[in-house]
Amino acid sequence: MPDPLAGIPMQFEAGDTVIFTEAFADYAVGTYVATLVLNNRVAAATTITATTSGVLFLFTLSATVTAAITAGAYTYAIYATSGATRYTAKQGTINVLANLTATATPSFAQAQVTRLQTILAEFSATTKQSVSFNGQSFSRAAIKDYQEQLSYWQATVIRETAADNAARGSTTSNRITLSFVPSNNLDPTYYAR
Repeated sequence: MPDPLAGIPMQFEAGDTVIFTEAFADYAVGTYVATLVLNNRVAAATTITATTSGVLFLFTLSATVTAAITAGAYTYAIYATSGATRYTAKQGTINVLANLTATATPSFAQAQVTRLQTILAEFSATTKQSVSFNGQSFSRAAIKDYQEQLSYWQATVIRETAADNAARGSTTSNRITLSFVPSNNLDPTYYAR
């Protein structure tokens, strides 16, 4: 088993086992109990009570616990309690990455892309003036709007993918390098430079 991390990590992948220690000079082991709370303001908070390791609080988030955590940004707090007294010993934010071994749930943006692609495919396969999909009716007159929405949601998916890749340490540049050559330059040696 690897050594515990010194302090809460900035991020972890859902489904990983996460073990870390914390020490608080003002909240001694034996006098206080330390509890970690992760909250994304959407799902129920995840709460882990630390055990002790000498003068350190030892937090263990099992693979089962982290697998149940939805990917995204979380606010965390470590509370030190003694009887009816509670103090916030540490707080901050942590990023939970998607579990790559789990079946991915499409983001809202990806669901929109799929929906709009289906609608446009329906119109290209028929001459009907309206089609129904998922209990909704769509008009051929609004095809331009659907195409614009599709472009918007595809760009959103690209940004989401780039953000996920960046969180995992993989970045790509979307920059295109341009080289300008004067159109009226007839000097053949110019291009050899």
